[in-house]
Amino acid sequence: MKRPIPWFRALAGALILLLLLEYAALTWFAPRYVLQMIRWIGGGEVTAETARLAFPFTTELGRLRLVTGPPAAALSIQRTILRPGWVSFPRKILWLRSVEVDRPLLRVTRTREGTVLWPSLTAFLPGGTGASASKRSGVPGSAWRVNVDRLNVTDGTIEFIDERVPGTFHAVFDHVSFEAGPLVLPLDGAQTSVAIRGEFIGHGGHAAPFYCSGWFDLAKQDVEAACQNEPLALAAFTPYYGQAPTVRVYSVKLHSTSQWTARANELTAKIQLELSDLHEGDLSFRGRTFIDVKQLAAGPDARLRGEIGLEGPLNRLSQWHAHFMPGDLAMQGLVSRLLERDIEVLGFWCWGQRVALSLVPASEQVMQDIVTKSKEIQDALEILSAASVSPEQSPLEFAPDVLAEPVVESPSAPSATQPGASEAPEPLPAPEAGPLGPSTAPAAPLVPAGS
Repeated sequence: MKRPIPWFRALAGALILLLLLEYAALTWFAPRYVLQMIRWIGGGEVTAETARLAFPFTTELGRLRLVTGPPAAALSIQRTILRPGWVSFPRKILWLRSVEVDRPLLRVTRTREGTVLWPSLTAFLPGGTGASASKRSGVPGSAWRVNVDRLNVTDGTIEFIDERVPGTFHAVFDHVSFEAGPLVLPLDGAQTSVAIRGEFIGHGGHAAPFYCSGWFDLAKQDVEAACQNEPLALAAFTPYYGQAPTVRVYSVKLHSTSQWTARANELTAKIQLELSDLHEGDLSFRGRTFIDVKQLAAGPDARLRGEIGLEGPLNRLSQWHAHFMPGDLAMQGLVSRLLERDIEVLGFWCWGQRVALSLVPASEQVMQDIVTKSKEIQDALEILSAASVSPEQSPLEFAPDVLAEPVVESPSAPSATQPGASEAPEPLPAPEAGPLGPSTAPAAPLVPAGS
């Protein structure tokens, strides 16, 4: 006669079986289901190589990347960690406590034809538009709303490659850290705080840290932000100086702070600029110098200061109005000489749009306010500058591992916006002899007053 199995042995066996099933679900079935859902929801444009789940539902994705489009417009993420809070199936709302993005890489290229190639960012977001949305039609995940309490991006890289200029311009925003929250995806409302820091690396390895902090509300079209970049050698943009007129910047460095405010889509911005290390530098046309910065900003503290003011609709750059005010006596003298020759407006290109910059003289009080405002912004961003980037790491040391394809010239695609640094400003007309050189006007003057 067999002895009956004690009840606790049966319970222990059931618990062990349950744990084995849970282990199999977390390590085998669930990761494969997650990878399949990513390809499905992404319309075949987004894939992940690995997925790992931890109790209760924390998900870690490895090598998440955009597989469509040319290598010249690429987007990939080495690691993504999703920490869920709760989910409502009837309301189709997913609440995430945090999303951690580690070592993302975004690559943007302007071809020789002038077309800017952007990766399809909407493929990574719920409720995207365009081709990715059409592929997701009928997919359950496409109609969901995602709330994210906190988004952290660490050690990111943004590459910009401009093949249109001689020799190709290659710039990198490296070691980018980004914090934001709360976020609602698709982005259609709610006030979100943001903080970003990183390092800009341009031509010849010239680099400088930058910082930004603020908040935005897309529903109300409100923005409040303050930014600064530490002194950056203008030689970082050398490929853009090879056209007539020729600009030789030598050791000149640019430091800027800015404050951006928008209410109901009406933008008001002030950008404080300071040129330092003015030991050498000139602007010449056909071999003849007509601005010599050594004489223009003479003295032990050779600096030039000024402020650019912007006003207009936040989402319509073509309707922005810009003006420039000098921030010191040396710059005031240059502006006065231009105004005396009826040169009241300078023209330049920004993001593919022609912007007219009006020249406005400033009082001593206004010039002092420009310096004071710059100092206030630097003090406000001091907490971000303390967590500065590490200059020892190579700016692109992990890029080949992330994308595995070389950058090649790509066919034309629908044009997008162009970066502001992609066009050199139009030449200044030559004032009289003195610090500004001989009076020889260039063949392509700036926009005259009233044009």
